[in-house]
Amino acid sequence: MGVLASIWRWLVSLGFASRRPAGVVTASPATIPSGVPVFGARRPLIDKNGALAGFEFRQPSAVAKRLSSAANATAAAAHATALLASMQGSIAAGRTALISLPLSLLVRPAVLAAIPPGVWIAVSDADQPAIQRPRAHEALTALIRAGAKIGGVRRPISGCDFVVLDATAISAPALAENIAAIRAMWGEVQVVATGVSSITDLEYLLEHGVNLATGIVDHATAAEERNPLSPRLKQICRLIHHVVSDDDVTEIARSLRGEVELSYQLLRYANSAAMGLTHQPESVDHAAMLLGRDGLYRWLTMLLLGGGSGRSTSRALREIALARARLLETLAGHNGASTSGMFTMGLLSLIDVMLQIPMADALDQLPTAPSMRKALLEGTGEWREALELVKALERGDLSTAASLAWSFGGLPGVMADSDEAWRWAAETSRAMH
Repeated sequence: MGVLASIWRWLVSLGFASRRPAGVVTASPATIPSGVPVFGARRPLIDKNGALAGFEFRQPSAVAKRLSSAANATAAAAHATALLASMQGSIAAGRTALISLPLSLLVRPAVLAAIPPGVWIAVSDADQPAIQRPRAHEALTALIRAGAKIGGVRRPISGCDFVVLDATAISAPALAENIAAIRAMWGEVQVVATGVSSITDLEYLLEHGVNLATGIVDHATAAEERNPLSPRLKQICRLIHHVVSDDDVTEIARSLRGEVELSYQLLRYANSAAMGLTHQPESVDHAAMLLGRDGLYRWLTMLLLGGGSGRSTSRALREIALARARLLETLAGHNGASTSGMFTMGLLSLIDVMLQIPMADALDQLPTAPSMRKALLEGTGEWREALELVKALERGDLSTAASLAWSFGGLPGVMADSDEAWRWAAETSRAMH
């Protein structure tokens, strides 16, 4: 609890915890629940198979700069310890958990003792002369003995596992050339690309030597081919219209019974752990009755995500969209918005990228609330703030996230909800396959 309180005070001192609307009451550091990963914002890591492999855990750049001075060594170690602790849940779930830390922190006993087995640690000052000193070698050896995978930033470290390359200021083809040069010199070292500017570049890099990549997934390059809706997706859109137009649920179930694949998917979804139904449905009619109109609408909307299988990263994009939907559904409790509407907005927030069609064309096929359309098409309206908050967390931009989170109960609570959303998305994604 003392570590979390200390971190909260650092948020205040850096301005992250002081910007809140008048009248909004937030928890004091003493009341922040233990285990809340205050700095546990994560950027999704996508692997070469197009699946969500894990997360890159980020600390705000302002915090890293503030803590880098020798005078703040104790606070920096406490912060690093808390950040490492926040990664344990992802590692336990079989996810890759990546973090970049300087050697000056990694050699501190308190930090070394907090290393969770299986964590990926990129040594951020690996290209500095100090990395060659005997103490540095001893620290790296101790980290490896603790079960960590060790890598370098910008260039590999001899004898270690991976290297992290920043794609922010370099084109994807140029980065691919750099990767080929690294492999020629260092062998089959794993490469992680961060800061990729589009899903198109991310997929390109995964096809040209990158093992894991993270970056902006909300848009593709303008040169991508746009695809028409498939007959299956048009059928799902028709069923969604039936659900929202007061058609009897038994009639909707009758329509579903004529579609073997949809019937199977409905039964599998209704019986999944993610649904948590007390009665296990054995027929399409029973499943439809238990789910009800809202449940059917949610399920059918999720099926639209399956139409994006033409992308090599479709599995990861589907899980990211599910996590957005779940978190937005939770945030709706703070601003009085429709929970089903916010959930659907999260699902549809990547539908243009996944289906490779303009967002306006995708939304024209579906009954959607005006607030949702404004947020997704124009970045305006009363639902915009919640969507921007979710995206900021996904980018690891905690400065922006903290300024938006006060309307939704404060950053610690929102990040705890985000953790739950990622867990739910993983379960639901498995149930959809």
